[in-house]
Amino acid sequence: MSKMHRFEADGKIYHIAVIDYLQEWNCAKKVERLYKTKVRGFDGKQLSAIMPGQYADRFIDFMEAKVFN
Repeated sequence: MSKMHRFEADGKIYHIAVIDYLQEWNCAKKVERLYKTKVRGFDGKQLSAIMPGQYADRFIDFMEAKVFN
């Protein structure tokens, strides 16, 4: 098994993997988002079911702030 996604630094082990980009933004994802925000009352900013552009922006912000900073 490859360990290319596993890194060690300062006594910590990091695993980097991206899965959500494989998902299509389709009707099912839109309904999931609607249900979670309107029925369940979840904060839409915290969901993974968001438009691809918004997801990309949030992902880049996270990587810059938490991983590469």
